[in-house]
Amino acid sequence: EPRATLRLAPGWSAEELGEGRWKIRAPRALAPGRAGVVTVETPGPDGVPLVAHARVLKPLSPGTHRVSALSMTAFANESGPIERDQSNGGGNPGDGGRMSIAGVRFDDGFGASTPSRIELYPGGAAARFTTAIGVDDETPRAAARMSVHADGVELFSAEVRSGEPPLEVDIDLRGALALSLRSDSVDDETAPAHIDWARGRLLVEPPTPTPHPGDDARTL
Repeated sequence: EPRATLRLAPGWSAEELGEGRWKIRAPRALAPGRAGVVTVETPGPDGVPLVAHARVLKPLSPGTHRVSALSMTAFANESGPIERDQSNGGGNPGDGGRMSIAGVRFDDGFGASTPSRIELYPGGAAARFTTAIGVDDETPRAAARMSVHADGVELFSAEVRSGEPPLEVDIDLRGALALSLRSDSVDDETAPAHIDWARGRLLVEPPTPTPHPGDDARTL
């Protein structure tokens, strides 16, 4: 059977476990929730190797994580790229401003326009997801439907309009592998709205110790 070889980004390492399985280790300096690319090569016909790429994410550690600092597994946006820590702006990368919802300013989060999708992978580690959402002041007289999905199930949705104060969102995310932040146009609204997922946070709780045989696990 053809043997696969792996090419890794600097600082990453891999241990072959047999039967086509590998254990991939991220560099210590890489922040939790950030990704690296692993390239897998196998011999192909006529000596031309078959090449595949996989994005590997460093698991989230206990604590609070700024969502805009995490690697997205995928995204889609009506106007240019999803912006980190600024509003959507125009159609070019990095052309947004400070996020502002009804005059309330935010220094971190995702800026997007309708429709949009932001795909993240907490990997079942996060207990809660919190954020403040709304239409950014750079698109007055606009509206959007914003929703949060976990593993394909919608957990939250709200219709937001320009001039309305930020809406605080707090969602139980226990056990969810994939997190999707979505925005869509509202009926009868033609112009795209620029929306903010401001001050997004994932809370990862420390693991609960498992009592060993003989431990006194009674509650007094």
